[in-house]
Amino acid sequence: MKKLLFPFFIIIFFYSNTVFAAYYCAKNAAYINIGDSAKQVETACGKADFVTTRDNQATQKVAVTELIYTKIFAQEKPSKITFIFHDNKLKEIKTLNNASTNNFCLNGPVEIGDNINYILKNCGAPNNKKYSQKEIETSSTKQTIWTYRFNQYHPAMVLFFTDEKLVSIKGSQ
Repeated sequence: MKKLLFPFFIIIFFYSNTVFAAYYCAKNAAYINIGDSAKQVETACGKADFVTTRDNQATQKVAVTELIYTKIFAQEKPSKITFIFHDNKLKEIKTLNNASTNNFCLNGPVEIGDNINYILKNCGAPNNKKYSQKEIETSSTKQTIWTYRFNQYHPAMVLFFTDEKLVSIKGSQ
């Protein structure tokens, strides 16, 4: 029985410290929690000593495929066109020497947003293919940072807000 109770209490201890953690604000003798609104935090802790704002850029890795077509037309420099896909959707068209998609894709027009199979059907097999991964920006949010400096013996507490909600706390508990 003792062997079963010890792991149970350890699990409860760690679970309670991560899920039910409340941070104490000595100024007004109140507690704050992740998810509280900025107004609730200000009521509990008072005005912050420093307030800053920064942009948070969220990124994501996506699969990138490049289909590269090259043709030499009579008495001209070689023309090259590269179709760049993110997750099988056409995102960008790069050209060299005034290449036109009309010269490469004889079976129909090509537009941003077309899927890779449509391009292959309309333009035929490419001269070259490249595969890679790329980080792209998915969203941008403003993050507000409040810093409370209590005294020389108590470390600063830094609060991070996104959309007026407390999302992270660094410093003492």
